[in-house]
Amino acid sequence: SIIGYCGTKRDLEIPASLNGKAVRKFLAMSIGMVPNEYSWQSHLRHNIETVVIQDGIEIIGENAFASCINLRSIEIPNSVKQIGKNAFSRCRSLESVVIPPQVTSISESLFYLCNSLSSVVLPENTEAIDENAFYGCKNLSAVTIPEHVAWIGKGAFSGCSNITSITLPKNTKIINGNTFYECSNLSSIEIPDSVIEIGDAAFSGCSSLASIIIPENIKELNSEVFSGCTNIATLRIPEGLKMIGYKAFAACKRLTTIVIPDSVSTIYSRAFEECSNLSSIVIPESVIEIGEAAFRLCSSLT
Repeated sequence: SIIGYCGTKRDLEIPASLNGKAVRKFLAMSIGMVPNEYSWQSHLRHNIETVVIQDGIEIIGENAFASCINLRSIEIPNSVKQIGKNAFSRCRSLESVVIPPQVTSISESLFYLCNSLSSVVLPENTEAIDENAFYGCKNLSAVTIPEHVAWIGKGAFSGCSNITSITLPKNTKIINGNTFYECSNLSSIEIPDSVIEIGDAAFSGCSSLASIIIPENIKELNSEVFSGCTNIATLRIPEGLKMIGYKAFAACKRLTTIVIPDSVSTIYSRAFEECSNLSSIVIPESVIEIGEAAFRLCSSLT
């Protein structure tokens, strides 16, 4: 294992062998860590602009390249099987990455606040994209989620304001909270019929979404799930839905008509607050509770 690098090189090559011994791991917080002293010299991370990892390295540890703010490119060999959480977080100059095929999980906060990241290629056998994996990657314009992905964690694409469309895998069951929060240019997403749960604020602030089809298997619309989706003009709420949560559709200002199915029993407070163009809504007899200010500032309702 390599446990530290404290040089001043701009172009760094990480060897797969040292003194005749194979190196398999580039460990956590390696850049700027002084061996045997555990002192931290963060300025050393700022020197690095390019990294080449030699074939043979299998593990990139947690935080390994975190805050290498001038790192523009990195070559990761196909020998790598695991990349730890936060490994590239805050690498704000990093523009593109190809994840090698043996990596099956995109770790937590892996590319957190990588503001310049515009392109990432995920392996076909990717199974999970963990919490905040691409949080704040505001320059990321396109990402293909492989068909084998069964888990997308909270906030995985939160703040990816340049993404315009997403296709979710057909076997997706849960869209976790804040997954696409503030993806303000996301204009198109197809939610597969397999989805049974959409978490709090999953699409909140997706102000370019024009329409949404909610799958039949959804029983509850959680808090703020589509709040601030100011461009949604058409909305289909499925039969079988039982609950519309707090601020679920707040500030969906282009909505004009809503038909609530007779399976719904509860509309929570501020659910349709500030839907200023909403002029028609049908509330069935099945609804036994309407929360405070559920239709507050719906100025077109008469």
